[in-house]
Amino acid sequence: TLISRADQAMYRAKQLGRARVEHDVAGLDGVATRHRQLAVQLRPAIAEGALRLVYHPAIDLGSDRVVFREAAPHWRHPSLGEVNAGELLQVAEREGLAPELGGWLLAEACCACAAWRTGGGEMGVSVPVSGRQLTEPRFIEHVGDALALTVLPPAALTLEFGEALVMAGRPETRSVLEELRTLGVKIAVDDFGSGPVSVGWLSRLPVDVVRIDPALIGPVGADAGESRIVEALVRLAHGLGLRVVAEGIDNDVQLAMLKQIGCDLGQGPRFGDLWRG
Repeated sequence: TLISRADQAMYRAKQLGRARVEHDVAGLDGVATRHRQLAVQLRPAIAEGALRLVYHPAIDLGSDRVVFREAAPHWRHPSLGEVNAGELLQVAEREGLAPELGGWLLAEACCACAAWRTGGGEMGVSVPVSGRQLTEPRFIEHVGDALALTVLPPAALTLEFGEALVMAGRPETRSVLEELRTLGVKIAVDDFGSGPVSVGWLSRLPVDVVRIDPALIGPVGADAGESRIVEALVRLAHGLGLRVVAEGIDNDVQLAMLKQIGCDLGQGPRFGDLWRG
């Protein structure tokens, strides 16, 4: 019971932001019960087509053009209500269902992107990848199959990996990323700036994009110190030849500051209906 509550507290603290300490672990028992119910029903839900994808566009801050759409799985559960992407991905990762959810997500997103491009456009799609997927023996093959079946150009697909996973420095991680780069897909590091960034390791990885954590974007424009941190991250990424996406843009003040410091792309509620997809 203690280990279970500690585990729930850890995930809750991560969800609530950087340097968060979660004390009320006993109150998380309801969350654990909910997650167990979701875990039991998730595999049948995927097979029966009960899940759907919502796409959050990324806007070029220079031209205000939609460059790609980020795929996020959602589930309108008959008794538990709306289950968002963060909760779904967390449950799938912890319960060993990441390959099933990730495979469905990849196939659906590639199919949707291929349809967007039928008129001759260059829209791309971004898909989150979990640590468990990364260790699948046939993961590279599955990515290649999804591209081939939808006749989607590899450069139109961006695969997102969490900063902690990429920065762990495991040789097998680098090997998989290099194989994906050989396929021609783009690689993004998610939650950039949320943990200890190893510049040396990042510079040696085949990465194309970094996505700055929303917790860092929130104070931009209102807090000079936090704004300077984001500016430093943008300069660091640009120095390594990477594009930068600011996640969670909420207002015009943040948007103006991010444009001023040279951030490439943005996502968030500030973009209104575009954000809801």
